Amino acid sequence: MQFTLLNQGNQAYWEATYIEAFPEEERLPFDQLLTSSQAGKFHLFVIQEADENVGILLNSQIAPEATYVFFFAIDQHHRNKRLGSTVLALLKTRYPKGVLLESEEIGKNAANEAQREKRYQFYERNGVLDTGYLIMDRGLTFHIMFAGASGFGGTQLQFLLDFHPVAKIWKKPSIDGIR
Repeated sequence: MQFTLLNQGNQAYWEATYIEAFPEEERLPFDQLLTSSQAGKFHLFVIQEADENVGILLNSQIAPEATYVFFFAIDQHHRNKRLGSTVLALLKTRYPKGVLLESEEIGKNAANEAQREKRYQFYERNGVLDTGYLIMDRGLTFHIMFAGASGFGGTQLQFLLDFHPVAKIWKKPSIDGIR
């Protein structure tokens, strides 16, 4: 498996997968992603397996061995082949101090609640665990999830606030026996 930087040859694939995999309210304009990528804020990759495009990744480096995954998706033609688990394992190896990502808030009876729960469970099954924090950006709320040797803390929270300057982050209330 390899990650290939976005280029003219794979840009249409990246954009089509992005539109297919993420609801409109979660997507940023593709031109904005390109501009921010060219400015070095983050990297857009096409995920390939045996020279075939299978998914997309948008990530930003937090520290030399830590990353923030902003968008990650396996395209609809390659799902349920354990490719997503393989990508997460590679990211955790490549970034041993941390893989930080967000997953849509669950337990809100959303129209796509089953999909949200499946995605959340996928991350947890692959060792990317709920930190107990939520982030709200552009009116959307997400669980902040993390895997890494450095542990989750102030560095990651500050990175998220810098990356999402208008976001709000808070610790979920803790009630024994209730998720």
